[in-house]
Amino acid sequence: MGAVLSELLQGNRRHFDPEQESFSKGDLLRKKLVLEGQHPKAVILTCSDSRACPETLFESEPGELFVIRVAGNVLSSEVLASMEYAVEHLETPLILILGHTQCGAIENARQYFQSENQHPSPHLNKLLSNICSHFDEHITGQDLEFSIKMHIEGVLKDLQLQSELLSEAIKEDRVELIGAIHHLISGKVQLL
Repeated sequence: MGAVLSELLQGNRRHFDPEQESFSKGDLLRKKLVLEGQHPKAVILTCSDSRACPETLFESEPGELFVIRVAGNVLSSEVLASMEYAVEHLETPLILILGHTQCGAIENARQYFQSENQHPSPHLNKLLSNICSHFDEHITGQDLEFSIKMHIEGVLKDLQLQSELLSEAIKEDRVELIGAIHHLISGKVQLL
């Protein structure tokens, strides 16, 4: 077993150790979630970047957020299906598309967009192309934050175009759709 996996498993053992101070609170919460189910107040599509952690950013307990993480907070059929599940079956009233400053995926997409080079990985090409679909000639000469906002706005539009279920839920006021950017240095969330 590798050192990293061993470290993760040791952390898991500590997490469920009755001798640890945090055990009783976590044990009660885990049992409650198993018995009563989850009732998230928001679906959050955000980046996989470890610095952008919604549970920490919004001081939320397990069960309060339905978090979907993918590099560059891009939409895919699996992401849309997860959102539809949360809205239809868990009756989650808010979808938040949360980008963040200093996003490496958006920076790479900017370079990809401007160079017209293909990445050697077809999977990364697909991800970068997804992000680039929200760019136009206006990103030239603009900073990274401009591109991040442009991408978030594109995701908001695509979500409504690609999911009839979510589009209807928005029209019926069963769910609110919001875009935001998380500023990594300050920790603040700026609504778009």
